[in-house]
Amino acid sequence: EMYKNLKRKIIMTPIGYFASSPSTVMTFACNSETLKRSKSIFLNKHLTGKSLFVPKDHYLFSKLNSQGYSLGTPLPGRSTHCEREALSPFIDWEAYIKELSE
Repeated sequence: EMYKNLKRKIIMTPIGYFASSPSTVMTFACNSETLKRSKSIFLNKHLTGKSLFVPKDHYLFSKLNSQGYSLGTPLPGRSTHCEREALSPFIDWEAYIKELSE
């Protein structure tokens, strides 16, 4: 229900395709300038403070979005879960693992 009316955009960049997304977990990538500009949000004790059991990542990314930042998730995914049934599609993960070990 949270995303019942969600509309996403597909964005083409020089490094690949991305889908707009309202939030993600705390495993993400961005450039250092973005971190510097948004430092006060990332260090907000109500979102990522030491007293929290886990970061409130959805609220963090919602706050970033309200401040004009956007989030894109790569298509196809460039990360995956480590459970066979939950692997990101369109990637030959066995070939990828073999490539890493060479």
